[in-house]
Amino acid sequence: MSRLGRTFWLQLALAGLSVVKSAQSFTVTPNLPLSFLFSWGDPTLPFTIPVSEQCETLHITWSRQSATGPNPTAPYFLQVYTSNFIQPFVIPAGTGLTFDWQVPFAPGTLYQICMFDKFGNTGGCQETYTVIAPSSPASCPNVTFVPQLQVIATVNTGPMSQYGFIDQCTDISLQPTGGTPPFTLTVAPALHPPYNITSFDMKSINWTLSLNWASPFYISLADSSGSLWSNGPLHAGGGGTIACLSGNVTSSHNVPAHVAIGVSFLSLFIGIAFGLGGLFLHLKRRESRSVQLQSSSPISTWGRSLVQTPLQNHINPFQTDEERAANQTQVYVLHHDDNGIPPVTIIHNNRTEIVELPPRYPSYTEAESEAMREMRSDRLGSPSTISAVNSLSAHDGEDIPHYDPGGPLRLHSLRQPSLLPRKLSASSRT
Repeated sequence: MSRLGRTFWLQLALAGLSVVKSAQSFTVTPNLPLSFLFSWGDPTLPFTIPVSEQCETLHITWSRQSATGPNPTAPYFLQVYTSNFIQPFVIPAGTGLTFDWQVPFAPGTLYQICMFDKFGNTGGCQETYTVIAPSSPASCPNVTFVPQLQVIATVNTGPMSQYGFIDQCTDISLQPTGGTPPFTLTVAPALHPPYNITSFDMKSINWTLSLNWASPFYISLADSSGSLWSNGPLHAGGGGTIACLSGNVTSSHNVPAHVAIGVSFLSLFIGIAFGLGGLFLHLKRRESRSVQLQSSSPISTWGRSLVQTPLQNHINPFQTDEERAANQTQVYVLHHDDNGIPPVTIIHNNRTEIVELPPRYPSYTEAESEAMREMRSDRLGSPSTISAVNSLSAHDGEDIPHYDPGGPLRLHSLRQPSLLPRKLSASSRT
């Protein structure tokens, strides 16, 4: 494989990795800041036992304490999630800083309490408690159900279970099929501030699970009319990556996982197609250039080698009647009648035009010109020419026509340069 091919596939692989990396990049929603803190139980105990008897009264208190979120505003509300129902219960807690609430659930029920003020500012969520049977007969009022919101909940492996483990850094998608926008998605982890995402249409709302492995949480969706839906307790699984735990911010409408995967592979295939197309065009262009160079190389090389001969400085081509264009290329054919040089020199440049140049002769005296006529007469067998040569000495003062190098003989003389030196030397001896 050529160096170009190796570079192309390396760049293609890097492009593919960048596409996969962008498909696997994660953004997560930040939790709500705490505006106040609340609790119940005996403050003198060194630790809390997360159990409650059925119909036990919880004395709940809250205050600003060390919270740094927005200032809380009364009235306050309890939002109670349970393991037995697929909707949370919203219980008004009044305008004071304390509230007594009886646990109405049957033994074996898991429940978790979160708290909010009138503007949705939160006091966080407590840990999950378990309801046990009462130690003595007791009675308590039942809770009131609100209208049930219809929701399609999916995770990376398919429909979401009410209880189960969902891989970290995968998306939970809630699609409302009823209700009135806006919708509010709430994720309520135990001993942690909740997460809120608000949507103003009927599109899916996605949340990237950004909790530590095995963390319990509930998830709920509410519409503007008070209809509710919830699921849990759920747990963060360890089958995924932990890259999303860096804490970036996301919007309320992320692309679902299957759509992101499809777009990523489509982008990869488009990149491969463009890369192969570019490589094909490059190879075709290089092949065409190679064929052109091979077809013109012998003549061009020969022309260059011949142009560099000593006769280069003596080339004086005739000017034609029509002016050549400045950018026109030509081929010059130069004829020689001198010994030791090839009879024809081709000066080549793109082979677009051929200009035939006349041969160049050395300058001769009048006697040498007459000798040239004698040699031509000998070949033609003319007695008159022979007698004219014999009477050269008798006509020293007369104007005898001599050979003109610029005449027609220069263009049409026979190409026999080997005869010239012998005749010239013979004439010189006479």
